[in-house]
Amino acid sequence: MALWVTFWGTRGSIPVSLDSASIRDKLAHAIVAASGKRLDTQEKARAWVDSELDFAVSHTFGGNSACVQLDAGDDEHVLCDLGSGVRAFGNHVFTRDGPAKANVFHVFQSHLHWDHIMGFPFFAPAYVAGNRIRIYGCHTNLEEALRRQQDPPSFPVAFDRLGASIEFVTLQPGRSYDVAGWSVTAKLQSHSGDSYGYRFVRDGRIIVYSTDSEHRLDVLQTLSLTSIPINLAESTVLSGRTVSTEQLFAIVHVFILFFTRSDFQVTEQLPNVTWTLPRNWAGNIAVQRAGHPNDTLFFWAFEKTNGSLTAAANERIDEPWGIWLNGCVATFSLRCSFDNDNYSFTVALAPLVWQDSHLRYFIREKSFLIL
Repeated sequence: MALWVTFWGTRGSIPVSLDSASIRDKLAHAIVAASGKRLDTQEKARAWVDSELDFAVSHTFGGNSACVQLDAGDDEHVLCDLGSGVRAFGNHVFTRDGPAKANVFHVFQSHLHWDHIMGFPFFAPAYVAGNRIRIYGCHTNLEEALRRQQDPPSFPVAFDRLGASIEFVTLQPGRSYDVAGWSVTAKLQSHSGDSYGYRFVRDGRIIVYSTDSEHRLDVLQTLSLTSIPINLAESTVLSGRTVSTEQLFAIVHVFILFFTRSDFQVTEQLPNVTWTLPRNWAGNIAVQRAGHPNDTLFFWAFEKTNGSLTAAANERIDEPWGIWLNGCVATFSLRCSFDNDNYSFTVALAPLVWQDSHLRYFIREKSFLIL
């Protein structure tokens, strides 16, 4: 069974259309790309646009605000959010089926900010008797928000005048629901007024809709970096201090939980890096530190050989690795080095610097080769 995801709108805050300058740029790119090709009929030109012209030139991005369709080929429609893109989706349904056909629509609402609900007053199927619309969400004021935007003086058609049968369903985060052939689970996200991501499962395949989130996942909050023996949030503890193997193993294993996840791994060649990089990971995580506004920790982790950073405690300890961190209070680095079969870990306020195709760790004008 094929599963399709159609993005009817992806813009945040407000819908944005192409301006004349953008259209001129697209035309210029297309004319240059078509140079020398014999596109002397509309049919040939359209075929070339569809098959050869770069997607960024032949299509557009953003445009309408959030509305995403999940399509498994069923008669019932599944949507995420009611941004201005839902207007285009509704027109598409009318064009394909005609306005007389009764349809069922399931809508999962991430949150109630206006850019995510503004399209509903323009959703044509909502005005046709016989259509059924079920709107799901975790906000208790879901119905109130949809009704309020159609109250005078904001809109000329009151919510109660809509012809379709409209039902609001309150969901509980973390609980799975079976809807239109999908298993759907909502998860609380970090956003003003709260937002919820949705995990859709169908025939063993998973689609996740996650928008308007600062991505402070619960698992990261329960494993606070400030609970490690070395307090990474306090620069006074870090400065030039060499710590015990046991303490650093504790730190490294917390890092491994997050830093070496597959979604953090850097797989693309970096600009201006002409040599082959070792396996490395980059990203950011939230650090919960009361009373401090800088609560994001950025990281870049390297290993010399595959597996040296992700090895279990006391394994492959003679293979160096490096982790650079920025955030909390200061920029600092961890390094692992070894000398005459003795190894040590060092935490210090110092940068990692690329030099002569190697990663070097600098402390007081002395450099230590890491990779």
